[in-house]
Amino acid sequence: MKKSILPSIIGLVAVCVVIVAALIFFGKPTAPRIVSITPADGAVNVDPDTTEIRVVFDRPMLNGSWSMCGGGPHFPPSAGPIHYDAEHKTWIAPVALKPGTQYEFGLNSKSYRNFKSAKGIPLEPVWVTFNTAP
Repeated sequence: MKKSILPSIIGLVAVCVVIVAALIFFGKPTAPRIVSITPADGAVNVDPDTTEIRVVFDRPMLNGSWSMCGGGPHFPPSAGPIHYDAEHKTWIAPVALKPGTQYEFGLNSKSYRNFKSAKGIPLEPVWVTFNTAP
């Protein structure tokens, strides 16, 4: 007596449909996005008494992990420990800015990719510049 392969084919098709539906619904994990940066990228006449750089993300980030890249005279001088807020969605870097100065820094780079979502997906590199008021 021959066995029908139809039930096996139907089962295989059902599994494939479930996999395709899951890929469509969940999709490939996406990189975190920046909601806002303060001072804003490209800002001019930023108050030199500003005491922190804040970056707000669209999702919780991996606590204790970041790459603020750059250096030299245009890199914002640190004024305390860098940290995330309690929700891990806002990154806070205390700074001591000077009047009439151009600042620039990167959030991640090709080599340093430690800004990551809580799921381990890195932020695409972003370059930020701003100028303080005289």
